Amino acid sequence: MGAFSEYGFASATRSGAVDLVDIRADEEQVLDLTRNGLLIRRQLVGPWYVESGLAFGQWTDKKEAIYKTTTETIDSNMLLEQIFFADSTVQEIYGEGIITTIHTREEVAYNRYQFLEIPVEFGGRWSLGESLRLGFSAGASFSLFGRQTGSITDGLGNSLLLKDAGYRSAGVLSGMGRVELAYVKNGWSIGVNAHARSTLNFMDTYGFDERRRAVGIGLAIRKSF
Repeated sequence: MGAFSEYGFASATRSGAVDLVDIRADEEQVLDLTRNGLLIRRQLVGPWYVESGLAFGQWTDKKEAIYKTTTETIDSNMLLEQIFFADSTVQEIYGEGIITTIHTREEVAYNRYQFLEIPVEFGGRWSLGESLRLGFSAGASFSLFGRQTGSITDGLGNSLLLKDAGYRSAGVLSGMGRVELAYVKNGWSIGVNAHARSTLNFMDTYGFDERRRAVGIGLAIRKSF
């Protein structure tokens, strides 16, 4: 039995409605994936084992958008023209004119996709000496619950809350794999790992399809009973 914490650099692949996908690619930067959870490992035959548990994860994106508004005012006594004469005199002509002002506002926000999942992995672990163990595992996870915070820009240029953007509240299936080096002593195990994962089905159904991937490192602590 144990606990783990992981961090990974993330990426996303989107396809479907071209206008929506282009807007999101221009405004959003996929940042990372964090996961924390509890693990239960069952030793099988020889070095082989199966491990499961409960994990909470969060994908984070950075959204940068620039908004421009234009206002026009009428000036009834606006300098419209200057006429320069050879004797160095200047004639100024005034009249009604339009003053156009453009206001630019840059907005930076973070979109978060949170989920609760059950991971199941099969793997093996081999001795590298008295206290070191090297392990490999692969498996899948299935999300039980999900929620989203933040907003995106839809194909018409309007703001759309993520919770209304068709993301699955459950049922996201992901594949994963990892390699772990662990130090073992007195029934305790402390391991560091390198891992990768990818969603296997689409996370979204709002006019486009989205898959996410992450590669990162993690730490796990386990106790054998």
